[in-house]
Amino acid sequence: MDDNSNNCDEEFLRLCVIGDEEAWVCFVQKFSRLIRRAIISKTLRFFSNINQNDLDEIFQQTFAHIWCNNVLSKITNPRSIPAYLTIVAQNVATDFFRKQKRCNRFNENSIDCQSANLATDASCAEIHGRQLNSAIEELVKDFTLKEERIITLDLSYGLKHREIANIMDMTVNSVSTIIFRLKKLLKERLKERGYDA
Repeated sequence: MDDNSNNCDEEFLRLCVIGDEEAWVCFVQKFSRLIRRAIISKTLRFFSNINQNDLDEIFQQTFAHIWCNNVLSKITNPRSIPAYLTIVAQNVATDFFRKQKRCNRFNENSIDCQSANLATDASCAEIHGRQLNSAIEELVKDFTLKEERIITLDLSYGLKHREIANIMDMTVNSVSTIIFRLKKLLKERLKERGYDA
């Protein structure tokens, strides 16, 4: 019975990954409560100023992020879907409030010239950051699919090695070794392109 259940889960995941609308609707219905709980848990722990509109926005952004970035294609073990989605939802919530905090800070000081200069510096840093991320994304394409998934979970999602090991169905030591090797390789290649990595 477990084998049949696993086969169903794998087929369901496969349909979601290829963009089957019916499967996606089922996916949203199946995991909506989990994602809402993850968002609320994160926001109540770390952010005091929350309202229903913010929660709804983060909820929508989470599903949009999963769909647009084909996040489900990075999952190799269907049993790890709930843990993976919880982490993604909480990361989206954190990004949402960080952006909101930056916007509020800039708006409060928009008349002050010094703040305007800081905003310009932040814009330059943001542009540099985007260029660096773009270079990393390009370099990562040379890795195997497994390596690409592991380094993406580490760099883009900031997951711990143990969490990546659970998602990828690997040992923590294997994940740590691969990440160490790939980061070293990325640093070397970025330096060749003129980045101070």
